[in-house]
Amino acid sequence: MLRYLRDGDEIVVSSLDRLSGSTEDIENIMGKIRDRGATLTILNLPTFKGIEPYSFGGARTSISYSIV
Repeated sequence: MLRYLRDGDEIVVSSLDRLSGSTEDIENIMGKIRDRGATLTILNLPTFKGIEPYSFGGARTSISYSIV
């Protein structure tokens, strides 16, 4: 799927778990999307409001930085 991406394309997924099940895969996929000039839209992105910032460990931080 990713090999056909071009600059300006957009991938839309309903939720982050539809993209992949592991943080490592998500980071790799997001990097490939970004490298090809495409964008990723996640319709139902989970929020972390009211949850202790470090309770998710590195996974929360990695996902946040990759999306931005």
